[in-house]
Amino acid sequence: MNQDRVLTYVIWVAIAVYIGIAIYVFWHFGFTKLPPPI
Repeated sequence: MNQDRVLTYVIWVAIAVYIGIAIYVFWHFGFTKLPPPI
């Protein structure tokens, strides 16, 4: 793997983690009626 591919992968992982945390917080405070996240 070259460096550009690694950098792209790291960016995608960071975005995925950020979205996951945002959804979890949003779910926790705004969607308490839905089943809890895993």
